[in-house]
Amino acid sequence: MKEVYVGLQVEGKMEPVGVIRFDTDRKVGVFAYLPTYSGPPLDPVNLAYDSDDSGSSLRIGKRVFGVDPIACPGLIHRVFQDALPGGWGMQVLRSEYPELRGMLDCDLLHWFGSRTSGALSFFIRNPEDEKPVNGVQALTEVRRRSEEFQRTQAAMELFGMRNPAVASHGGVMPKASYVDEFGTHWLAKFDPVGQGTQYTLLEQLACDAAAACGIDVPTTKIVQAADGGGEIFLSMRFDRQAEMRCHRISAFALMSTSTVRDTGEGDYRMMFDALKKICPEAAWVSEATELLRRMAFNIGLNVLDDHLRNHELLLDSRDGQWSLAPAFDLVPNSSSSPHGCGLFGVPRATLDPQGYREFWNRVADAIGLTRVYVDDIVTETREKILAHWPDAVADSRLNEFNKINAMLAMEIGCGVSDQRERAQERWPRSRSKS
Repeated sequence: MKEVYVGLQVEGKMEPVGVIRFDTDRKVGVFAYLPTYSGPPLDPVNLAYDSDDSGSSLRIGKRVFGVDPIACPGLIHRVFQDALPGGWGMQVLRSEYPELRGMLDCDLLHWFGSRTSGALSFFIRNPEDEKPVNGVQALTEVRRRSEEFQRTQAAMELFGMRNPAVASHGGVMPKASYVDEFGTHWLAKFDPVGQGTQYTLLEQLACDAAAACGIDVPTTKIVQAADGGGEIFLSMRFDRQAEMRCHRISAFALMSTSTVRDTGEGDYRMMFDALKKICPEAAWVSEATELLRRMAFNIGLNVLDDHLRNHELLLDSRDGQWSLAPAFDLVPNSSSSPHGCGLFGVPRATLDPQGYREFWNRVADAIGLTRVYVDDIVTETREKILAHWPDAVADSRLNEFNKINAMLAMEIGCGVSDQRERAQERWPRSRSKS
């Protein structure tokens, strides 16, 4: 069996936690906590060594957990899958290292030799810290080379094909880890080339709107590339606080592998159930309210990329308690496609107070909050979106095409049809900005 050691940073110091072992020939994978580790479980549902009921059907011993090879064909638990590169990162890596195309997740983690994600460290011999980009000039160069890479891919007609070298199951936007001159860590995103999209500006607008709705979001901002070639979206990393690193886990990783095989099988109800199971009883109402606001916001602005991997929780290493991480990947969409997460058994809904009151009543009954309370949250979210979004879009640097799509997203999600004309009246005075 091959081995990868796992460590967790606690109060600035890396603590050894356990070891991942796997055998790809026999399709076997396990994770074992070290006998000396006494900290919080890395996954409070599926790897709860401190509980007699961990939720894992493949628990081998009190501290040893097997992997379901059907639900996790990469032979590592989902909390460790969270630490691997997303779709964009894998495109870049596979273009330079073709041998990665046939690797399972476990092989890829071993191939890195040493890797850091949030508070977790993975290593074979010695752990190494992250190596983010430093300075806007260097970040601009990364952006320029990302564009070159995308154009090369497009010229080779690789985009849109189900080729393992380019197929993406993560975020579609090119991105980089970045640290500024003050030592603050950010996730930097660049617009895809050749698509006419302005995801950077749109995501910034959506984050501002979410904050106006009372949702916890990271600090975000737009900076101009040093060469004047466009915008870069910066989102402050919630897994890095000064010199501290925070352990995070996706909602997908928390799900039982016997009920959710991939992110497309998720539902918001599952997330509410998981929250109630792992967060302190005294914090349940506030955490449920936060998730309810996010669900309402994602519906109201038609944010469709709300699958289970785009919801995360953070571990407070001081008391071992879990809470929702700030909301991220909030990009409105003008499509009528289903949400990435099911909405209590249905693929779509709106914030329309008339046609969907019965739906929200069912949500309230399912999560144990009063119908009046849920109705107040949904109504407040809708009113704040309608009050904030049209002016924000009109005064933005979005071009007219993207402004139309942004307004359509609100119309679809909030169940309105008269906002487009109102916004069109504003656009002429703002076109010089776009």
